[in-house]
Amino acid sequence: MTVFISKIYAGLLSDIEIPSQLARHLRRADDFIRLGVAAAHNVLGDEMLQTSEEKCSCGIFLSTFTGPMNTNIDVLKEIVHLNPLSPTLFSHSVANSAVGYMANIFNIQGCTMSCTEFEFPFFRALEQGMCTIESGLVSSCLVLQVETYSNLLKDVRQKQYPESDEWQPGVACWFLTNNETTAQFSIDSLTIENTDTNDCNYLSCEEHVTLNQEKWSHQDPLKTARLLSENLSKNKKSPMVCVSRAAHSTVRLEISPSCSWQL
Repeated sequence: MTVFISKIYAGLLSDIEIPSQLARHLRRADDFIRLGVAAAHNVLGDEMLQTSEEKCSCGIFLSTFTGPMNTNIDVLKEIVHLNPLSPTLFSHSVANSAVGYMANIFNIQGCTMSCTEFEFPFFRALEQGMCTIESGLVSSCLVLQVETYSNLLKDVRQKQYPESDEWQPGVACWFLTNNETTAQFSIDSLTIENTDTNDCNYLSCEEHVTLNQEKWSHQDPLKTARLLSENLSKNKKSPMVCVSRAAHSTVRLEISPSCSWQL
């Protein structure tokens, strides 16, 4: 079965705008949750899934490098200072909180998953989403990588690796489907090969990316997914091959414009 990409969105935290109709739902949410919900809204629109079949045939797969790190630190502060711990704050300290918000707001009742990955978080979520559609468990799904990092992490990296590039909090989100009529792209292949190497410091490890003929290297865990999404949004009529190499694995993704989109 071919898996198609229907919608694509990528943005930085500094550029995210929360639609007014979602403000009530997100009044207690942290930046991690806001990024996930805003990205989902950009690809799904205002319409919630209406029928029981629609609700159960859409899934969510979210992966992240650090998760809601600022909220984690806020929880630890409360514990260290022996303050009463807010149930809301505690529940927001896990990545699955963003998945729960998205499922509730957009009426999604299909299978969902959140995970932490130190190499290629977005591609791991993409792999899971594709497998779930190919297995027939869902007919569509959101695939996201959300990163907020934290001031503490920023300080550590600046002190230990002053020449390193700055990590920018943001989100990348694709809406996958088995329906070609609404698709912009088809995913021809995705392979993730693991290699046996020594342990590395993921705060300073580089990814080496080739996107068609363009090459770059970086350390930001979100940057590959964000730049790939931006390139796909700009070049909707061209095939794209993305190869990314890191310390322990290599990803190769091949994407073609959908026949229905070209028409």
